[in-house]
Amino acid sequence: MLPASNGAQSAEVVEATSTNTPLPTDTPTATAPPAETNLLPYLAGGVNTCDTGLQFINFPIDPSAPALAGRNLSVSLNGNPVKCEVASNNSSVLSCTLLKGTVFPLTVSVKLDDAEVNHFTFDGAICIETVPTAETSNDNSNTSPAATETPVPDPNSNFNGSP
Repeated sequence: MLPASNGAQSAEVVEATSTNTPLPTDTPTATAPPAETNLLPYLAGGVNTCDTGLQFINFPIDPSAPALAGRNLSVSLNGNPVKCEVASNNSSVLSCTLLKGTVFPLTVSVKLDDAEVNHFTFDGAICIETVPTAETSNDNSNTSPAATETPVPDPNSNFNGSP
């Protein structure tokens, strides 16, 4: 009988004190800066393809990602800034250069105008290591492939990195 009485009594107290005052569980949401609550992720999460030999990693771009026009996009892998581009042959893919000696798991951080919009870990399980041949390294420039030169799998395929 005592618990029912306490329950009824606490309900009356809540009703008496709840004159449009948020409950304590609402406080963190109410105090969040307005700019932070409107940030949409740029990446959908996960990785499309990854090749440690050719030194690239492709991320799917979230279909509701904000437009990049006039904005600064920066990506870091394990805290190291990397060069990334939207693939010219597939605008739903962000292709980034993997630095030599990249160690997995990767911590991926994406910022738009210095505000972090993605932060996740990738274990590298689907990564392959293609050994560059004379054909892939014939230009003698010692640069990694640009985003427009990397293979982009069909999103409807079941590509897992295996031949």
